[in-house]
Amino acid sequence: MGSLGLEVIELLRTAGFCAPGWKQRARADVPGLLDKRQVAETLGVSVRYVDGLLARRELPFVRLGRLVRFQPEAVDAYVAAHVEPARRGVLSA
Repeated sequence: MGSLGLEVIELLRTAGFCAPGWKQRARADVPGLLDKRQVAETLGVSVRYVDGLLARRELPFVRLGRLVRFQPEAVDAYVAAHVEPARRGVLSA
């Protein structure tokens, strides 16, 4: 390998790539956006349930290449749109 190739590898290594776990760093969280796991925790459901919401296009999302992220406001709006009013005569907790 020529010196240019070694320089490129060293540049990538210092930038956080070509090291153990570089894929995790390449998939770093985007500030202000939630991933599927965080949405599932927020809603109190499984990640599979969130996958179903995505498949049915019921929850708006942001696609960043292969990554799917959610705006917290969109999750809040989804919850607000699915609030069922209490029936008359039923005490709320």
